[in-house]
Amino acid sequence: MDEKQEQSIEEQIDPKYGDLLLYWTMKEFHQHERGTAWYVTFLVFGIALILYAILTSNYIFAVLLILFGTFMIMQHFHDPEDVPVVILTTGLVIGNHYHPWDEIKNFWIAYEPPDVQKLYIDFARNIHPYVSIDLPENLDPIELRETMLDFVYENDDRKEESLTDYIKRLYKL
Repeated sequence: MDEKQEQSIEEQIDPKYGDLLLYWTMKEFHQHERGTAWYVTFLVFGIALILYAILTSNYIFAVLLILFGTFMIMQHFHDPEDVPVVILTTGLVIGNHYHPWDEIKNFWIAYEPPDVQKLYIDFARNIHPYVSIDLPENLDPIELRETMLDFVYENDDRKEESLTDYIKRLYKL
């Protein structure tokens, strides 16, 4: 981040939220390159599951499959927006959501370039699932880790990407 961009961001931050430590943007979701074979496989598999759901009288599952398929089609025609990620001295901002440090239980960084570069945030409240945040290529994960350690614990047991993220990346969902 250059000085002009950093100064512009600092001007937008209310002083009550503390000082800017790190800033980057990530895409709202991954726009995977999918070939015709992927779409044909997705369609055949989806229709087979819907037929199975109808034959076994599991109509709720059939409706969920149709909704999932609709979501995938809509996502294909929608470009992902840039989501700002800001680390402040008082908390973390992801998009329009501010999370003070006391709401965050721990974090871990999964860093295996070029495929996996993510920061995971686990919240103190169990009803809030963990969040995976994409890291840009130019962000030093060691600098990020040292910055985060000043405010929140690192989960030493986890160093890899989540199973959900792995499946989404593997099957281009």
